[in-house]
Amino acid sequence: MSGRLGVDHDGGRPQRWYKCNPNTLQTLGMTTSTALTLRVIDRYVSHLLPEALTDEFKALFEKASNKLESIREQNRLSHWVDKVAVESPTLPTLPAKVAPEVVKVIQESLLSEEQVEIAYRKTPEDSPKEYILNPLGLVQVGPITYLVATHSGADKPLTFVMHRIVHAMRPYTPRTKPSGFSLDAFVAEGGVQFGSKEVISLKMRVSDVLGRSLGETPLSKDQKLKPENDGFLLTATLPHTWRLSWWILSKSDDVEVIEPDHLRVEIADRLTRAAALYKN
Repeated sequence: MSGRLGVDHDGGRPQRWYKCNPNTLQTLGMTTSTALTLRVIDRYVSHLLPEALTDEFKALFEKASNKLESIREQNRLSHWVDKVAVESPTLPTLPAKVAPEVVKVIQESLLSEEQVEIAYRKTPEDSPKEYILNPLGLVQVGPITYLVATHSGADKPLTFVMHRIVHAMRPYTPRTKPSGFSLDAFVAEGGVQFGSKEVISLKMRVSDVLGRSLGETPLSKDQKLKPENDGFLLTATLPHTWRLSWWILSKSDDVEVIEPDHLRVEIADRLTRAAALYKN
């Protein structure tokens, strides 16, 4: 009703009503909260929307932007999108380019729950190899998008780097899905962290600074920290993945792996090789 009458409120308590700016007429029917939500989606997650909805959402995003701009002087909520940001904890890299036609086919296959045929390079140097896949979902890891899928006739979900898919086409064949598969569970169990994914009991010494930080943001639900000398003794149960190894190496002067032995040997070997690069 307020939109049709050309008035809006500032979102406060009590609410203060005002007459809309003439430029707002084109956005009547869209509430301030809806416009704000759409702007946040546009900024942070629009790349995950199905390609089939791109044109429709572009119009909505533009309408949301116009709505917030038209009420900047009257409504404090319109400024919220300028007051929040998302930043990667690691060194940011530019996103890899994925062919638009590949994105469209993969998304359509996911929505239709159908198989997809792809030509895929396992590494940038490899020649493309043909696969028939049962697509199960897309996962965004930093700047890289992964397709989670099974080979035709297999049950083990695998990951395929989207920007290494050279070509994709729809055979219009119903896909098969592993019994009980959940994309959320696959991610939670380390499905896109790579490595053996063996669950290990990690024990390591960490510096005072790192230990205090991990006390606030633990590595696992069962993590324990015991004060020891100038730092802490940390124990935690978690999957042995490449991401864990990379994290330990990135904290190399704050961490000493004690157990398991094979992880300690792996980290020591990689640090030795890294140190050798700086001897001259």
